[in-house]
Amino acid sequence: MIFVLLALYFVAMCLVAIRPTHSILSSFELDRRAKAGDSQAKKAIFRERMLPSLFVLRDFLVFLVIIGFAVVAHFEYGFGPAIFVTVLAAITLPVVRNIRTWSNLVTQLYRHAEPELLNIIKYLHVVLRFFAGVKDDFINPTIGSKDEILRLVQTASDGVISVEEKNLLVGALQFSEFKASDIMTPLEEVHMIKSSEKLTPVKVDELSRLHFRRFPVYDKDQNDIVGILNLRRLTSLSITDTLPARDIMRPKVYFARADNTLDDILAIFARTNTFMLIVIDRRKRVRGILTVADIFERLLGRPLSDEFEFDADPDAVATRIK
Repeated sequence: MIFVLLALYFVAMCLVAIRPTHSILSSFELDRRAKAGDSQAKKAIFRERMLPSLFVLRDFLVFLVIIGFAVVAHFEYGFGPAIFVTVLAAITLPVVRNIRTWSNLVTQLYRHAEPELLNIIKYLHVVLRFFAGVKDDFINPTIGSKDEILRLVQTASDGVISVEEKNLLVGALQFSEFKASDIMTPLEEVHMIKSSEKLTPVKVDELSRLHFRRFPVYDKDQNDIVGILNLRRLTSLSITDTLPARDIMRPKVYFARADNTLDDILAIFARTNTFMLIVIDRRKRVRGILTVADIFERLLGRPLSDEFEFDADPDAVATRIK
């Protein structure tokens, strides 16, 4: 009988030492990857769904082994000693479980048999899940993707981050996903000027009433952009000046493809030191324009406003600071 008791105690030691770990990815990230067709993520979701039932089954088997241990001890030593030996065995099991070397060894052996065990447990899942209790999200989940960070930001309460901070973070996280065509001003809404057009005081006043500050200048047609006209240069003209657009425009023009990402666009702005790009398609046809302001509006999540004062005079700025 002593060998039976030792065998039962050994089985109990093995069962309590099994410590399956949850996925390091959160349920959101696993769902996202599974929807994208990741077969490993689908397997991980199935495993996470079965783990609570596995824990219940493990604890139930430990309970049965302890009962069997008590019964065998009763026949071997009698009622009183059996109670003492069983309680002693039950008390030592948590200690054995916390022996890292033993726990790692048993868990390593368990991992080889886990797929078959989970396939068996799925048939008992309907019963076992009622004893599993409330299932928390995965233990210590790591951030598995940018989409998950985006979800955390979007679902954060206003007490954690303000609405403006949330918009800024969302804009930064989604920045590289957008293309020039997503935020450009389409050609239909762009006010262009023909290179030969005379910029009379009336025309200058008309342009100043528009919400644009820079205007593409074309020669033959709207696909033949030859320069950029800056409104500031127009307002500096004398009221008696009447010059064609080609004499005032900036002749250097920079282009970007409609499918360029905003990361690419930002790099172009930085390298060229310009404030406006002409957006073209694969056939070199003009699709629209893109400005630095469009980039900042995408990052900030709101249109830029003129509510803030600015000045080129440091004395004026210092005075406002006071």
